[in-house]
Amino acid sequence: MPQLSRELLAKELESVERDIQAVEDQIANDPPDTSGELLRLREIQRTYRGIAASIKTAIALDELSQKQIERSRLLDQSPCYRRLRTKGDLSE
Repeated sequence: MPQLSRELLAKELESVERDIQAVEDQIANDPPDTSGELLRLREIQRTYRGIAASIKTAIALDELSQKQIERSRLLDQSPCYRRLRTKGDLSE
């Protein structure tokens, strides 16, 4: 994933976290009149927390993927590794 995509994910994560906090602030500053309203707001928070967790996972997987790509590039540049591949000791 290009850097731009990670930046977009990070911005989206910030937005979702702000929304979670906004719901928390609303509950604290203007408590709902009924338990049904409170449950609805808590459900919204839970949904947003799930979205935030998914975005964090996507960012972490992308970072891991980028590290593995870099390691692979470094390995491909290794003279020892190239000799082994040339001899057929390693499969592509």
